[in-house]
Amino acid sequence: MASPGSQYIFYAPGQAVNLVPSANGNNLPQGNPADFNIVLVTNPNGTSYSIPYGQGYQSAALLPGGTGQSVQLLAGNYGISDTGTNDAITLLSTGAQTINGAHGDTLTGGAGNDLLNAISGQQLVIAGTGANTVYGGAGDTINGTSGTVYIDGTAGSMQITGGVGQSTIFGGAGDTITGTGGSGASTVFGAQNDTIIGGSGADLINAAAGKQFITGGAGQSTIFGGAGDTIIGGAGNNYVDGTAGNMSIAMGSGGADTIIGSTSAASGTPADTLTGGAAAALIEGLGKGDIVNFAAQSGNATINATAGNNLVTLGSGPATVYGGVGDTINLGSGNQYVDGTLGGQRIAAGTSGGFDILIGSLARTGSAGVDTLTGGAAQAQIQGLGAGDLVNFAAQTNNATINATAGGNAITMGGGNATIYAGVGDAIALGSGSQYVDGTRGSANVQIGSGSGFDIFIGSTAPVTGAGADTVFGGSAQAQIQALGKGDVVSFANQTGNASINATAGNNLVTLGAGNASVYAGTGDTVNLGSVSQYVDGRGGGATGPGGVGTLINLGSGGTDNIIGSTVAGAAGDTINGGGGASLNYNPGSGNDVINLTGSRGSATINGLGADTGAVNDTITASNGGDSVFGGQGDRIGVGVGAAGTDLFTHATSINGASIGFGSNDSVAAVTYGATAGAVTVNAALPGASAAQVTVTGFSEMGGTPTDYLFYQNETAGLNSAIVATSSQISVNGVASTQMTLPDGTVMTLVGVPQADFNTSFFKT
Repeated sequence: MASPGSQYIFYAPGQAVNLVPSANGNNLPQGNPADFNIVLVTNPNGTSYSIPYGQGYQSAALLPGGTGQSVQLLAGNYGISDTGTNDAITLLSTGAQTINGAHGDTLTGGAGNDLLNAISGQQLVIAGTGANTVYGGAGDTINGTSGTVYIDGTAGSMQITGGVGQSTIFGGAGDTITGTGGSGASTVFGAQNDTIIGGSGADLINAAAGKQFITGGAGQSTIFGGAGDTIIGGAGNNYVDGTAGNMSIAMGSGGADTIIGSTSAASGTPADTLTGGAAAALIEGLGKGDIVNFAAQSGNATINATAGNNLVTLGSGPATVYGGVGDTINLGSGNQYVDGTLGGQRIAAGTSGGFDILIGSLARTGSAGVDTLTGGAAQAQIQGLGAGDLVNFAAQTNNATINATAGGNAITMGGGNATIYAGVGDAIALGSGSQYVDGTRGSANVQIGSGSGFDIFIGSTAPVTGAGADTVFGGSAQAQIQALGKGDVVSFANQTGNASINATAGNNLVTLGAGNASVYAGTGDTVNLGSVSQYVDGRGGGATGPGGVGTLINLGSGGTDNIIGSTVAGAAGDTINGGGGASLNYNPGSGNDVINLTGSRGSATINGLGADTGAVNDTITASNGGDSVFGGQGDRIGVGVGAAGTDLFTHATSINGASIGFGSNDSVAAVTYGATAGAVTVNAALPGASAAQVTVTGFSEMGGTPTDYLFYQNETAGLNSAIVATSSQISVNGVASTQMTLPDGTVMTLVGVPQADFNTSFFKT
């Protein structure tokens, strides 16, 4: 039935409507029993009117002026349709009421189960406190309140706001949907080009249609994204399903966000892009190719990037990342952990602050490839590299600990201090920081750093079976090799920094350069000294049994080398060879050392007065320089072939088994046997022969049995017999003496030794 002026049409389900106008609602006629009777108050005073149920009325409506643009409906189950425009229709009480609004209307629901139909568009709809259903139209503004509201916004282009009650909203293209303002929960189904903003309640937002802009609210949000969506988490806890892919997801400003990435991206779905915020983030699974830009992330983050080919960039928040094949992971300034066991990843340590923990490709599949890790300013702990992983820490300025025991790793260090546990086949280049390498597993190549740091190395003291020796190369950093393993190689030809090398394990090859160095040698070592003054402690270098090999020490090209001889008695001792420009200071041990300075240009001071016990102990051949040699019991001292220096030889008093000899072109200053100086005459050099004529006094023998001995270069039994056969007896100051000529032309006179006593036993062959 139409109202006066025919603007509003009232109807009731299954009944005719009897609309009774009244100025004030008093003195009403009795309602029709078969009809739905409504009193229409045309001059209401407020809204407090009672329904005249006793007179057969089911409801009342307030219509100021009788034909005005505002109508208010009281209780009852009926509906109203507006045929005009820009009207206001309000439901004031309970009941199941329906409003069909018109263009420009304002519709307000009540406390009952109301249906508000605003599909004609451009209307303002305010849901009531009851269970309201709203059908919107283009251009509508729909606001929920405290009631439960169902809003159909599929016509699109609406402004929809949920209330403090529970809201269910279906969006249409171009809608702007805002969630609840209180504790109510909203369920929103968006459409393309929608803008959806979560509220303070527990919101469920389905944006799977894609191409939507979604912002989480202060409450807990569950968001199902679609391709092309932009999703921003809010202050509450957010769960985002990004499996559809091709969406941009930003963490919220608070709470804890849980994200599932584009897990189906391997089939061709474009990747998701995730950006950081202040919220804690749990990314349960990225899809292949997804991008995580957490440079601005300050909350904790856990990221599962095992699908692979992900780009992950972290910020200041603590984070745990599980990498996959093909990932690129850039750490930030927070404390961050990366599990790279699947291999094939590029991992960069943080640029500042923080403490990074990295695990390399320890359990990667055969085709996954190696991890590549690069350094930064953050502290880094690599708990375990996989075989073949690469570490480029040239830019690393903070402390680092690297477990490279899996082997086959290439490691380049920078300015940060570092501890490295090497494996078989590792190649390690140290940097300018102070760095420590444990090479006990063997077969590692280690390059000492180039800076002002202090490098410490431990060699293959307990190498893996079959691993082979370590090789250490020199640089400009100071180096301390605390212990080489048997067979390790030290190539310090280019070492300019100071070095201390413990090679007592034995069978080591040590080559030095221009840096000052101290070497503690072992049995079977070969030590090649360099161009500056260097120190070798050869006390542990003697052979450990018959037929064994002691330490071989080759003097360098310059400086003064200081050497302590072997203390291993009863077997081969150290062998010291000259041939360069280095000078020598030698102090003996108790072993049988051999010192051969033939061809050396440096001077030598050789103290052979050790506690020698064998019949023949040290053998000393002097150099081309000016040598001072102090013989001990059983020492053999000689001037090398071609030697040109001025030499001093001294044997101790009452020596058994001492011997002395001279080579070609020698200039001998003095000879003392038994503390008695021998008379020495030096003639002009003869071409191709020795110019030396040596007179020796105090040579000890009794009836042809000597206790002192002679030797010369290249001595043989046949030559000894020839020397004896060509010797002659002369008188020196009335004393019978023997004069002989050595193979190189040296003429030697033994004062007080009759020729009859002289025999081949005088030579120490």
